[in-house]
Order: sequence, then C-alpha cells, then structure tokens
Amino acid sequence: MTSKRCESEADIEISDFITQSGIPTTPRKVRTWRQVGLIPKTEVVRYGYAKAVRAFNTPETFERAVIVAKSYRGQRAHLNRVVLRLFAQDHEVPIELLREALVGEVKWLLRFLDTPTGEADLEERIDNASISLGKAAHRTRTGRFILKRAGKASEESNIEIVTTAMQLMLSALFEGDIQSFTTHGAGSADALDEFLEITGAIGLATDSVPGVGAIVTGGIEELRSDFVQSFEASSAENMIRLARESSMEMFVWARHEAIRMFRFISQVASNIKLRNGPKNAFGVAFGEVLDVDEDSVGIICLIFLVQADDKGVEAVKEGILQLEETMLKQDALFRYLQAFPAPQHKYLFEGSEDKLAEASKELRDDVTRRFSIFVNENPGAIEILNAKKPVGD
Repeated sequence: MTSKRCESEADIEISDFITQSGIPTTPRKVRTWRQVGLIPKTEVVRYGYAKAVRAFNTPETFERAVIVAKSYRGQRAHLNRVVLRLFAQDHEVPIELLREALVGEVKWLLRFLDTPTGEADLEERIDNASISLGKAAHRTRTGRFILKRAGKASEESNIEIVTTAMQLMLSALFEGDIQSFTTHGAGSADALDEFLEITGAIGLATDSVPGVGAIVTGGIEELRSDFVQSFEASSAENMIRLARESSMEMFVWARHEAIRMFRFISQVASNIKLRNGPKNAFGVAFGEVLDVDEDSVGIICLIFLVQADDKGVEAVKEGILQLEETMLKQDALFRYLQAFPAPQHKYLFEGSEDKLAEASKELRDDVTRRFSIFVNENPGAIEILNAKKPVGD
C-alpha cells in the first residue's frame, strides 16, 4: 500500500472517531488540520523495500483532533477562528498560523468601513460606519451602557454622542490620529471628554480612592493626555505589525495578562456597584459590561501588546506586579459578594454586627450558612478579605 493511501486511511480513521464522538467532521478537514500543523502527522512504518507501508495515528492525535473539532462548535468556521479559539483555550498552535489569524482579526474590523461602491474616502467611510454603529448601539450590552451614561434629554442626542465616540475610536484604529476630537477649551467639552464620561473612565481622575485619592493624580488633563497616547498607539497598522513580529512567548504572556486585567477590571466594577461605590467605579465602570470570550481574546491580546509596546514591556510588567495584591483581594471580594444575595451584603463586613443581630433569626441563619459554604469552597479567601464570621445563633 502506498504512503499516500495509508495516510488517507488514517484521516478517515480520525474522522470516523470524531464523528462517533458526536462531532460530525470529514476526512478532508482532518487532512487540512494535519497539513497546517493543528494535529500531528501520521507515524509511517515501512516493512522493507517494496514492502507494505502503514500510517499510524497516535493516541495523542485522537485527543488533539477532538479538541480541534470541538472548536468549530458544531458550525462552519474559518480556520483562523478555530486557531484563535485554540489559542484562547491555552492549546499550542503553530506560530505562523497564529500570526495569520491575528492579522485576519484586525482586517476583519475593516468590515465596519465597507461601502457598497468602495469609492468613499477613509474619513467618509469612518463617518458612515460610526453612524451605523451609533444607531445599533441599543442592540448590545455595551451599547446600552454608554447610551444610558450619555444622559442627555433625548434618545436622539444620546445616539449622536455615541456616534461621535465611535468616530473617535475608528479614527484612532484606522488613522492613528484623533487630534480633531481633542479641541478641548476652557469651559467646554469635546468628543474626548464625552468619551471619558460615557465609558466612566472620567472616574480615574475624579473618583477619590479612600486613603489614596484619585488614580490619575494629575487630574482630567493628565487623563486626557494618557488616553490620546493610548489611542494613537492603538492603530490597525501597529496591531498588524505586532501580530507579524511578536514571539510566541509574547503572545502567551499578553493573552494571560490581558485576560487577568480584563477580569480584574470587571470584578472591580461589579464589587463597587454591589457595595454602592462611586458611579464611575474609580474609572472602571465600563468593566461591568466587558465580555471576554474565546472569540475576543485575539483582539484583546493585540490591544494589550500595542500598549506594552508603547509604554515598554518592563513598565507594564512592573505595573501588573504592583497590582498583584489588589487583584487577589478583588477576586476574593467578587466571589464573596456573589455567594450572598444583594440584600445581605450589608451584613458581611466589619461594623455590621449590630445590624445582623437585629435581623430575623431566619436571615441570620441563612447568612451564617452561606458564609460557611463560602469558607469551605474558598479556603484562604477570608484571610485575604480580613472578614469575620457573621454572628448567627
């Protein structure tokens, strides 16, 4: 039997195995996975000159093929999307495939600028795309968040503010230039000010952290300067450059730290909301609606790499290191608050003993029961939070 025929039979064997596992696939797909390096090549054994040839699938090949097949989620999916999902799941993928997929992710964003004729210039295409995104904002969780924060008298004026924010973001992405949006003058607000307000980022300079003050100590002007720098660095050109040049070590580092940072921001926003903190959550109110799933990890990774490239990788690493203790506390607090219904949160911290003592026996017992469950499921979290056992009967 020829080597080619043996390999074809090995592809059929993998395909049948996956299909029997409840994930319909084809030998052609399996062959593609081998060719690009998503699953191992067959092990070919020759029994001598002009003798039979046999191609074997290793046990690891079967396991890996199932993982790849599951990444299609029972639907048609471009190979780039499968590669990014595998990367998000912390599976090894060939670096050239990852680079190609990440570049494709940036180019995918260009669909926002598509026009029927393709004749409009970039500025006009950005304007048209921004209008479409502004009108569709109410369809998404993040869109509804910023529409609500726009806080104007009419829905129409809210959409105008969101549309301008979309213009700012798309201009930064495709031109790397947002100077026309930063014509801030005395006593007036520009598009950047409105962006900071509707995302809650304004709180970085205006919300006071107890015992510390504002996170951005230089006030709103320093905050504006920081955002201009970040926007100008976050161009599609920069993201594509880093997608093509970064090492696998940097991709893995960015994935890990970016996901941690987004989760941290989301937890801070949720914790502050549940404890009736400032509406801007010290500048991370937007974290309440952040949704980091497998399909978004690629672009998040690139955004993180761009910022690290702009500010310096070592500076970013040092900043993360300084946040380690805070990240642990916010994670523990998030899990603690989620373990109790919102009405019980007022009984959970130091100084609430009298309130709990005055509550009904049924409520006290429920709080104590939930506390015990939390401690059993989260050993060490109470020490991190410095929380005490609620006083029950």
